[in-house]
Amino acid sequence: MSGLLVILSYSASAQTEKEDWMVGGNFTINTAENNTRVELRPSAGYFILRNFAVGGNFLFSFSRIGEKKETAFGIGPFARLYFTSNVFRPFLHGDFSFNTSTTRTPNGPKYNAHGTSFLLGVGGAYFINDNVALEATTGYSNTKTNGTEASGGFALRVGFQVYLNKNQVASLRRQ
Repeated sequence: MSGLLVILSYSASAQTEKEDWMVGGNFTINTAENNTRVELRPSAGYFILRNFAVGGNFLFSFSRIGEKKETAFGIGPFARLYFTSNVFRPFLHGDFSFNTSTTRTPNGPKYNAHGTSFLLGVGGAYFINDNVALEATTGYSNTKTNGTEASGGFALRVGFQVYLNKNQVASLRRQ
């Protein structure tokens, strides 16, 4: 038991310090009978303060409900505040994106839509080494598309981040 306490209390080195970077994202897959959704959300962030990062995220999504297929793209900002400097770091997370989508049905016209979405949530990053963390984020997600009512609900995202301190970034730039 004491070994587990040592692992959980060890302090990883400087991944969330001012001027550090994070690059990664998350992946979502949701399948049900005659319904599939696959979503990829890459992101990159910069720590403007210790444990506080801001950055940008992208959305690439494909869904199929019956014969209807939808492809969506999005871009927007995010902000994240970490608590602690341990191997497991809880965080608050918020993101917003501007989205565009194209819907196709076999016998119908192609339909383009534009809208926005956001997520407000909490999560945790578990550092598997000095630079890589597995993470999960959960919270309230809401999407509003032109011509439709907003829809929202519970969201769960799972992904990873690569954390680079400012010296590592400077070294990459020199190469």
